[in-house]
Amino acid sequence: MDLFILIILINKILIFYVFIFNVYLNLLKNNFNQLNLCYNILTPNVKR
Repeated sequence: MDLFILIILINKILIFYVFIFNVYLNLLKNNFNQLNLCYNILTPNVKR
């Protein structure tokens, strides 16, 4: 019974960390897109 409770706790913690990680990745991706947008606006005529 204790093992079962422990497994449930670990599961909840893992789900929580995955959620936080996804939010963090989305924030990073959005920041990267904004940086890219700024770069495109600042250097419109540079061919990459």
